[in-house]
Amino acid sequence: MNNKHKLPLLAGPAALALACAGLAGGSSYAAGTHVQGFEAKVVPVQGSATLRVTQETGSIHQAEGIAHGTLGGTLHLTVDIETASRMKASFTDRLHGGTLSGSGSAKYTISGTVLHFVGTTGVSGGTGAYAHASGSGIRIEGSLDRLKKTLTMTIHGSMKV
Repeated sequence: MNNKHKLPLLAGPAALALACAGLAGGSSYAAGTHVQGFEAKVVPVQGSATLRVTQETGSIHQAEGIAHGTLGGTLHLTVDIETASRMKASFTDRLHGGTLSGSGSAKYTISGTVLHFVGTTGVSGGTGAYAHASGSGIRIEGSLDRLKKTLTMTIHGSMKV
């Protein structure tokens, strides 16, 4: 078994947080704002999320939770632990009016039973009111309680809708 597969309990859930950039969307800002032929509107993305790890298979982890802030919705993350200090994730955020999707990456450190992470995520599209959403460099940071398998995080940045 390589190191990639030895880290699931320690790093997996934290990676999940990155994907949370999905929270970053902007349900109150984005719904109905995209009109063909007009320049995209830039909206702020600020929020937090609390997630619970729902499945762990090797280096792949899945988590779900509720996002609060600019985009309130149900967030689903799939995380892949790449190395002993780096992870990547993809997300789907189910919002009123559609879904947002994207991916991100983060570096993490471990202190006792808590994993701390910092990284960035991006929005690559969605459905419904968010079909043309985009964004990059959205900052994410947070921590993971490895014993309780809970992850909390904050998100800050902007996106186009």
